[in-house]
Amino acid sequence: RYRKLLAELGMNPNEFAVEVGFHNTKSYNFLKGESEPSYKTIQQILTRFPQVNANFLLKGEMPVVHSSGAELIGSAYGDTRHT
Repeated sequence: RYRKLLAELGMNPNEFAVEVGFHNTKSYNFLKGESEPSYKTIQQILTRFPQVNANFLLKGEMPVVHSSGAELIGSAYGDTRHT
């Protein structure tokens, strides 16, 4: 899954680690299958990349990323100002 995620995001393991905020060793361990991401790490990934499908990370369910507006954080719905 990790390899698919990196490919979909167009990133290498170092770039991904920097973006998410963890050491690149952790990223390479995921890539090699030596460790699995913790719940906290999955939260970090989803916070930084909200377009990523949580079901893909947890269960391998496709798609890797959402193709609709599902990736948007926040919305105009809470904004009661009229323009």
